Amino acid sequence: MRPLSGVRVLDLTNMPPWSYATLLLAELGAEVIKVEQPGVGDVSRKLAMRSDVSILHLIVNRGKKSIAINLKSKAGRNIFYKLCQVSDIVVVGFNPATIRRLGIDYESISKLNEQIIYCSISAFGYEGKYANLSAHDINIMALTGALSMMKQESGKPIIPGVLLADFATALTAVIGILTALLERQVSGKGKNLDVTMVESVFPFMSLFIADYLASGKVPRSGEHVLMGGMPCYNIYETKDGRYITLGIPLEHHIWEKFCKTVGREDLIEKQYDSKATEELRRLFKTKSLKEWVEILYSSVECFAPVLELDEALKSELVAERRIVFSKDYPNLGPVTILSTPSCIRSEDTPMHAPKLGEHTEEILRMLGIHDEEIAALKREGAIM
Repeated sequence: MRPLSGVRVLDLTNMPPWSYATLLLAELGAEVIKVEQPGVGDVSRKLAMRSDVSILHLIVNRGKKSIAINLKSKAGRNIFYKLCQVSDIVVVGFNPATIRRLGIDYESISKLNEQIIYCSISAFGYEGKYANLSAHDINIMALTGALSMMKQESGKPIIPGVLLADFATALTAVIGILTALLERQVSGKGKNLDVTMVESVFPFMSLFIADYLASGKVPRSGEHVLMGGMPCYNIYETKDGRYITLGIPLEHHIWEKFCKTVGREDLIEKQYDSKATEELRRLFKTKSLKEWVEILYSSVECFAPVLELDEALKSELVAERRIVFSKDYPNLGPVTILSTPSCIRSEDTPMHAPKLGEHTEEILRMLGIHDEEIAALKREGAIM
């Protein structure tokens, strides 16, 4: 039995990163019911298309059920309220103003079920002058100072190739939900979790924040030891225009072994000497990426080539850790899908990603709603 077996989650998220949060809950055994707008559905259904199927939807919504409810209609909201009465967790990814306008805020839902764990995910939270403003990953990275530490040599911030703020927030939400479930076992009470993107990013910068608070000096790209300021923790171009990474900010014995391996014993005492960076730049340009991998991979720790995404997904490491897997889907054939981390995934995790509204009638019958009423709800546009 998986840890969350018997736990029911209502998923009102419509963005892929938030859907990843509820995917993790599904992987842990929860019954996740995705509440979607009729005829529209989750944004992920329209992204990363192969034929007429979204690969992203297969990744972030597998193992879930889908009910299509029009929350703007009174009848649709009443169905949602009934679901809340028989559920354990509600995860909402709407703007706080929208949540209140629809009447699906914590105050309204907790009156129906005082044990409900209500998790609202937003950019800036429920209160304050930023509360009802929208923002995406790059905006949050900018406001938290994270983007200022990712710059080109010209000083212009780069656009990160990973959605750090989005997925940091998803993980924060899951941690909060699991903690609230443990608390409920003792108190018998639910909890209101106000999860914000802006708060979720700062812990990822703990080392830099600590340095600033200790010294009063703002960490700068190209200056700080972890941002390209030292030879021991840097990115170097190879002869064939590829790149390799060194990540030896602390371990002097590994740095010493690296220097001996590349024939530069003169750099052993220059681990933190920025002038040695140029020496290594010249050195790494003398051989191709393949040659450096052959020289360093088996003998030096904290070294890695910079792989393109396709190379990474086909790598031996990804295969060993089963980070991706292949599954046959109707009309598509074999499809490679991203897995969840091994500490979470289960062999019996359902792989099916639901069609929009696929489980609407099944869930309504579970609530005791008869076929005649279901037909009437369809006619008035409350469900799909």
